[in-house]
Amino acid sequence: MENIFEEIKTGHVLELKFKFNELNSLNKDAFLNLGQKIDELSINKPCRVLILTSGVEGFFSNGLDPLMFLDRTEKEIRENFTVVIESAEKLFFLPIPMIVLLNGHCMGAGSVFALYGDYRFMVDKKARIAFPEALVGMTFPAGAAMYLRDIVGMKNARDLLFTGKALKGHEAKEIGLVDEVYTSEEIHSKAMVLALKLAELPPESSSGIKTSLRESYRSVISELKKKDIETAVKIILGKNSQEGFRSILEKRRPKYSD
Repeated sequence: MENIFEEIKTGHVLELKFKFNELNSLNKDAFLNLGQKIDELSINKPCRVLILTSGVEGFFSNGLDPLMFLDRTEKEIRENFTVVIESAEKLFFLPIPMIVLLNGHCMGAGSVFALYGDYRFMVDKKARIAFPEALVGMTFPAGAAMYLRDIVGMKNARDLLFTGKALKGHEAKEIGLVDEVYTSEEIHSKAMVLALKLAELPPESSSGIKTSLRESYRSVISELKKKDIETAVKIILGKNSQEGFRSILEKRRPKYSD
């Protein structure tokens, strides 16, 4: 697979910039590439802290590529959604503290990846973060919904998922979805200050603490995965979900049926 990651090492801190395309929309190859990279990091542990960010100006990630699911067979949809779920799961359980630096718009699957960071820094003004799955006829994985609820509370999680509202940085910080909001000029240096501080911890301690914080989710997420996949496949095959994906490509409002 093509190497779409730029790696910058500063002491024990690894900055990983991903660039899939001009909007950083995520297709099957992108998810496979990301999963493979997470496997490498988990096994080799080349750093004590990871900064995950985008190499595309203006976009952290524009979410799923609609072509992953539009006019696909049931087998293809199942295979593609399984790749999505498994790469997200790998990121969630990565045994390295991770700072997600949201240097642009963050939507859908990209927002789930951001959610799974240990710290989230977001650029102010131009960037937005949203979970718009319902607006395009999609469902939302139960495992991710559970973690979102634990981060922002049930009421905020409910509103984010039902409305698909895109939040500005200060709105996201207000509900705890992001930790800090900075200007585009200062966000990288602020993330690096925290990363270097975390990197001073013994790696056994930081890795062990992260594992402790996430371990209670492991069996639940594992149990939910099969149901998440089956539910998503059924919904994606439906005409409303197909209309939602088609409307994205055609840059228009979807026309859903009863």
